Amino acid sequence: LFVPYRFAYYEYFVLNEINFVILRNRLNITDVSLFRHLNYLEKTLISARIEFRNRKLLTIYSITEKD
Repeated sequence: LFVPYRFAYYEYFVLNEINFVILRNRLNITDVSLFRHLNYLEKTLISARIEFRNRKLLTIYSITEKD
């Protein structure tokens, strides 16, 4: 299944980590759609971590390191 958004996500991850809100705003995509794509990519290509910043939860994504 070809999903063009997944290529766009990868472009942002290549340079650095990115958080959910910034990625959503840059891609102009709904929260649910973005979550579903990222959930799929977490199985193989990316990793997520959750942090607290200014008393708010922030999910940060980055490319998974190869062993």
